[in-house]
Amino acid sequence: QLVAETVMCSFDAENFYRKWLRDIIDAQGKNGWVPYTAPYISGGGGCWWSNALPTVALELYKFTGDKAVLREALQPALRLIAYYESMHDGDYVIKRGCSKWLLGDWLAPDPIASNVPYINTLAFYSAVLQTKTSAEILSERKIAKDLGDLLERIKRGINENFFDAENLRYGNGVQGEDVLPLVYGIVEEEYEEKLWEKLVQHYRKTRRFDTGIVLTPALLNLLTEKGAVDVAMALMIARGYPSYEWMLEKETTLCEHWSKYWPKTCSAEGVEEALS
Repeated sequence: QLVAETVMCSFDAENFYRKWLRDIIDAQGKNGWVPYTAPYISGGGGCWWSNALPTVALELYKFTGDKAVLREALQPALRLIAYYESMHDGDYVIKRGCSKWLLGDWLAPDPIASNVPYINTLAFYSAVLQTKTSAEILSERKIAKDLGDLLERIKRGINENFFDAENLRYGNGVQGEDVLPLVYGIVEEEYEEKLWEKLVQHYRKTRRFDTGIVLTPALLNLLTEKGAVDVAMALMIARGYPSYEWMLEKETTLCEHWSKYWPKTCSAEGVEEALS
């Protein structure tokens, strides 16, 4: 799902993604949970993995203009959202799941330091937002309105539980945690410009990625769309570790981790410790 847009624009992959979307739907559990592989073969993941369902459907629609893929995925996506709703305690914060791992962002250059429930709550928000978009395209007005109301509740939960106004940060304030609230319009208006300026200053100064698979593309898109193209370009053409230049040296494709190797800090034991 991370490269769906790129792959469909670069290769003859439409039928692959149509087939895979059906596989994802077929793999969905009775409780609405979408496993991390289709068919499910165990392994680690989290809410962003499950979000392949609404993500792939929307990417296929954007590439083909075929509303049938959105129709096919709508009810399964609503079941996924219902599953997420069962995973919070009334505050709309995702603290648990039905698998052995509930990862947040994945494999930043440094050991995991971001707030995992916060990152997964953003995934909850993203799933609802994408499904609402699909419902609007399909003229399912009642569904779209209900999902819009849910977005407001999740937004309130994120701001109440994870925003630190004194230190002007979301989550732990590290590894790109401030990116998605700016992308999704979650930040309250009085803090939005200050948070944006802080984010830009950070990456203009460091000129290095500190983000994983979820927040890296979101960061680059945000910087570009809001006019900080020079900062996005500096990150893209950086040399040394961590950078795309470093990752691609002597490789034929992108690796799972910036260092190209499975880091000791991301062993199963290390992940479990980080999540606890």
